[in-house]
Amino acid sequence: MGKNFFNLFGLAKGDKKSEEPFVASLPGNTNEGGTFNPYSGTWAYIKNWAEEELDKCRKKNDISLTMEKTATLRGEIKVLKKILSIQETVK
Repeated sequence: MGKNFFNLFGLAKGDKKSEEPFVASLPGNTNEGGTFNPYSGTWAYIKNWAEEELDKCRKKNDISLTMEKTATLRGEIKVLKKILSIQETVK
């Protein structure tokens, strides 16, 4: 990772509070669970992958598909959007 990695997320230099991971747990889980760090290389990889997949799905959705394939594709789009929204839901 380059030294400008954190700037990909629009952080000011030295903004240490924003760099701290969030505690994340599954709904209904009484344990604290793990932590979610939106500034980690893992999240950057997942986010990039999900954005690329979402773009592919949207392009597929622009062509004529059967009702079943359209419904399946819309379901995939919904899941990818849900993955991408993780960062906003844990703040």
